[in-house]
Amino acid sequence: MNGSEPTESGAGVHPTTDEPDEATDGAAPAPLDRFERQLLRRLVFEPGRLSRNRNFYAFDDPAMRRMRRLARLLRALRDELRQVDPDQVSLAEDAGYVVVTVERPESAGRHVARVTPDELDVLREDDDARACLDAVRDAG
Repeated sequence: MNGSEPTESGAGVHPTTDEPDEATDGAAPAPLDRFERQLLRRLVFEPGRLSRNRNFYAFDDPAMRRMRRLARLLRALRDELRQVDPDQVSLAEDAGYVVVTVERPESAGRHVARVTPDELDVLREDDDARACLDAVRDAG
């Protein structure tokens, strides 16, 4: 893929379920439970704090690997929302998910992320990302 093609993260397989998106048959995503939400928050905002040596078995768990992958995606989306104008961001609903699209005219690219409302709430805990998302919501 060259820099002129749009990139889409979150398409095909949802990071918290490891299932193809089509397998949900339009069903709303399951909400994060309290532990998952706290873990995701910690992985997004304090990524180096969870020691692999002290938590070896947790890092071997498939659910933990999915949460770490989701945290990486949310950190990338957060960083992108910090760098762009709200005019370059759009939000849409799709079968219980929120589709966040960030247009990148300087590279003729686009970042499309399909997140659950719970995942978006975790992302909104970052002040800069929340400001950008609120400006998009207020403009729309």
